[in-house]
Amino acid sequence: MIRKLLPRSMRSLRPAKTYDVDVTIGVPCFNGRKTLERALDSALGQTYRGAYEIIVVNDGSTDTTANIAKAYELRFPDYIRLITTSNKGVAAARNEIIKSARGEYLTWLDADDAYFPTKIAAQIGDLKELEKKSGQQALRLVMSEYRINGNNSNVRQYLADPIRHVLTGELRAYLWATMARTSIYKVVGPFNQKLHRSEDQDWLLRFLRKGGKIQQRTRQPLMHYSFSTSRNGKHVEESLHHILSTYGRLLDKYGIRAEFEPRRYWEIAGFYKANKKWDDMWRCRGMAVKKDFDTYFPKLIGEVIREMDQRDSDLGARVLSEVEAFRKTNP
Repeated sequence: MIRKLLPRSMRSLRPAKTYDVDVTIGVPCFNGRKTLERALDSALGQTYRGAYEIIVVNDGSTDTTANIAKAYELRFPDYIRLITTSNKGVAAARNEIIKSARGEYLTWLDADDAYFPTKIAAQIGDLKELEKKSGQQALRLVMSEYRINGNNSNVRQYLADPIRHVLTGELRAYLWATMARTSIYKVVGPFNQKLHRSEDQDWLLRFLRKGGKIQQRTRQPLMHYSFSTSRNGKHVEESLHHILSTYGRLLDKYGIRAEFEPRRYWEIAGFYKANKKWDDMWRCRGMAVKKDFDTYFPKLIGEVIREMDQRDSDLGARVLSEVEAFRKTNP
């Protein structure tokens, strides 16, 4: 339901269509009818008093996303622009936002996430303060803390060596937690439209390898992040193969391939299981075992036992005993 009243923080906001735009908020969206209103309300309800615009790219949604986004554009035409495309993927949607952005600065908002009211004001303030110290030409972005499942993140712990932690996915706060000059997206280059997901991880790695810096000043969380465990296993595996083929040397440099690769295959098997893609689930479980037998073979046996008929409670104990005996005699 669209708010009946203009959010209080917007009552003195300068319309983006009247003034030069300070900030563009990019919202790529596909089938986001359940959460898009919350996301847009949070973007409209910012305390920032400068001019900003919100660009929503409806990426060929098949639900009522287009209707919701259009209703917001009609109600707030000075602030929201809707772009509708055929379904090309999130990377293409992000590239469309970059191409259309009029803001000097660019930030992102996924359709299932939400800003805290001070997000824009805090990040643009941080960027301008950093620019005063070292100029506007530096390749930098600011990254905020966020809240996930009721807990606060700890982005700062990963910023001393961000490439390593972006590679492994430990630095989960990708572009939706950032703000940067729009111009740096043209320096780094477009998002990889061959990727169905992890396009932001790939872009951020390219940014860092070009000498880009991730900085943080404001320490309190500035947004809610929604982490979904319902993912397309094929797309996640595609992302893993891209990381291995494109950034394999970095994984080897950090000495983390041996731990990272089997762990990701095991996680991907879980997504295939949720998708009921059983052959792919077993294939990825097998890849994890092949890459790290000592760690993942016991996990595999444990999974098999849990999936057996639980009525025979002695069966699991017998199998585990035999497996342990086999491992002792076959080190």
